[in-house]
Amino acid sequence: KKLYVRNRKNGDIFFPTGMNGSKKIKDFLSDNKIATEERDKIPLIVSNDEIVWVVGLRSSRKFLKDKGTKEVIILKYGKNKKIRFNYHISDIIRSLRNKLYL
Repeated sequence: KKLYVRNRKNGDIFFPTGMNGSKKIKDFLSDNKIATEERDKIPLIVSNDEIVWVVGLRSSRKFLKDKGTKEVIILKYGKNKKIRFNYHISDIIRSLRNKLYL
């Protein structure tokens, strides 16, 4: 599987950690007080069109590591924000935006 970086699309949903059910990205960003003009600047990490991480805000609980995890990928944003995902990949992400580091 491959990971991609993209902006939000109309109708995007994900499964935020710490919450039950799914949430529309539009509503999630609004609930987190992200200004309307800033929302399209927040990168999303996706796999097969499923949102893995709203960078800098929250990850999807569907991709968090668990006891059965054998491999992880660690994505970092900025200096101190990082998250470990239960994700099996053989490809390396080649281009990431702004302050997003692998």
